[in-house]
Amino acid sequence: MTARTLIAIILAAALLAACGGYREPAPIPPRLGDENIKVGIPYKVAGVTYYPRVDHSYDVTGNASWYGRDFHGKRTANGERYDMNKLTAAHTTLPMPSYVRITNLSNGRSLVLRINDRGPFVANRIIDVSRRAAQLLGFESKGVERVRVQVVRPDGTPYPRLVDGGLTPAPRRTAEMDIEERPLDNPEPEPVLIDEGFDIFIQVASFSLEENANTLAGQLEGVGPVMIKRAEVNNAWFYRVRVGAYAVMEEALEALERVKNLGFLDAHIFTDPAG
Repeated sequence: MTARTLIAIILAAALLAACGGYREPAPIPPRLGDENIKVGIPYKVAGVTYYPRVDHSYDVTGNASWYGRDFHGKRTANGERYDMNKLTAAHTTLPMPSYVRITNLSNGRSLVLRINDRGPFVANRIIDVSRRAAQLLGFESKGVERVRVQVVRPDGTPYPRLVDGGLTPAPRRTAEMDIEERPLDNPEPEPVLIDEGFDIFIQVASFSLEENANTLAGQLEGVGPVMIKRAEVNNAWFYRVRVGAYAVMEEALEALERVKNLGFLDAHIFTDPAG
């Protein structure tokens, strides 16, 4: 085979790949721990308050961007390590994890992404995808693309839409519609008070060995007041690592976010009689 023939074959293969039909990757299988949905509390970035919530009817058209090497290996908002080669994305309000179908409106390419981060905090963008997702969707070189984003189940199928008492398709929304319908003055959430005589704690973990509890307590320095409570369960002693106490639920929720951002995704809030 001559060099000229080899070059011709390579060019033909490249042309075929560029012009051939796009094959959507298989949906992302749920990860261990995906059943622990993290909605999050209201938060503010650059003067804008975002209100995370579950929204199975989410169907929005707007601009998508992507992020890559500068964030590769760093912690995402739910404590995972960002991998720019995985099919993931960042969203400002959807729970983590959530699954979304994102469709490039300029070429029709579509794939399912797993939400595991917060962002993008730019007014004209609705989602920030991984570099690999941008490559498959065909807009890595452009940087920003017009897309449609729909919340779906992990297998890529849509949630049923309940409209007027029946299961019918919900109307599509656009980012512009959301902006127009958003109240001009979003009130800050009212603090939730706990009945007098109870304290709010975050339980991070429980150990049968006190030395393990002490090690974890040291890792939590800076999050808030840390304590280790010894408790007897079924004739065995356990050492519970807790952060708190708090008198206002909002403060406890903020501390819980900080704990989970350190990677302790099983941490949870509970109340205990004061003292």
